[in-house]
Formats: sequence, C-alpha cells, structure tokens
Amino acid sequence: QGNNAAYGGGMLNTNSSPSLNQVTFQGNTATNGNGGGMYNNNYSSPSLNQVTFQGNTATQYGGAIYQNNDGDATPTLVNCILWGNTQGASVANQIYMKNDGADAEKLNIYNSILQGGRAGIAQEVTTAGAAPVTINHERTAVTTLIDQNPNLANLNNNGGYVMTMAITGTTNPAKDQGIYVKRTTAVTTNSGVT
Repeated sequence: QGNNAAYGGGMLNTNSSPSLNQVTFQGNTATNGNGGGMYNNNYSSPSLNQVTFQGNTATQYGGAIYQNNDGDATPTLVNCILWGNTQGASVANQIYMKNDGADAEKLNIYNSILQGGRAGIAQEVTTAGAAPVTINHERTAVTTLIDQNPNLANLNNNGGYVMTMAITGTTNPAKDQGIYVKRTTAVTTNSGVT
C-alpha cells in the first residue's frame, strides 16, 4: 500500500511467476512508466486469486497491471477486483498487455470484477508478424467479467489475517455475482488421477 517505484508501483516481476492469494494492491504508483499495481516482465506468469487492485496509478500504461510479454507468458486472475486504477489521466485500461514477439501471449481472467469489462483490457502488438494477445474470460457460454462498481470500503481490518477492502451495501450490484466452478469428474494425467 502506498509504494512508489519507477515500474510496478506495488510489485515488479521479472522471469518469475508468483502465486498470490488474498492480497490487496492499493494506492501504489509507477512514477516513470507502467504498472501502477504490478509490472510483469520477461516470461512472468503470475497466478492471482482473490487479489484486489484499487487506486493504483501508472504514469503511462496499465493502472492495475502491465504485462510486458517478451516471451510466452500467461497471467491468470481468478476472483479478482480491478477498479479505480488510472493510467495517465484515464481509467480506460486496468490491464495493459504488450506483445512484441511471435509467441501467442494469453491472459486468463475469470470470475472477476473489471472496470470497463472486456474494454478494460488493452493490448499492443509492436512487432510485425507478432500474434495478437488471446484473452480468455469465459467458462462455457457465460461471461465471468463483471463491470459493476463494487463500492469498495477503505482498506481496513475486516477480520482475517490481512487487511481487506469490503464490498459495501446489501444491494451492491457486485455482491454475490461470482460464478462457482466445481470440477465434477476426475482428470487423468500421466501420473494418475487427480
């Protein structure tokens, strides 16, 4: 909370794929560029579950997350909230995906509240012949991106081990909108059944 860095105000990942669960990125600033909350570089494929990005600022691109895909990378976001993050003077792009190679870059985002919905994700293809970024945000025929203001309360101790930003109000349009996906059949792998 409240960090400043040239790139990745809250977190900078290079050649790494961290798994984050129940984390809040709030009020961080990328002072010289991209990724107000998080900047992912060089093959970084973070896995984010129940992560909130709110009130982060990038002076250029990706108010919440900037993904600089120099190689095959697939960040995955599940049950996340990305709301009220700014790039420059705009909230248009919560997530900014840059692909400057021939690799087929992907973004998986499911069951998440994203300001602007699908339009809250921008992509840039900078090299001739580079493949466009594939954005997966649906399970079956049901979209799992919710573009409804979660009306987040201030970062506070709401019980539990970490401070959180509660979704306020009993009639909040974002409350209880997540889709629970349960595996009903076993998956067979080379090493057996999981």
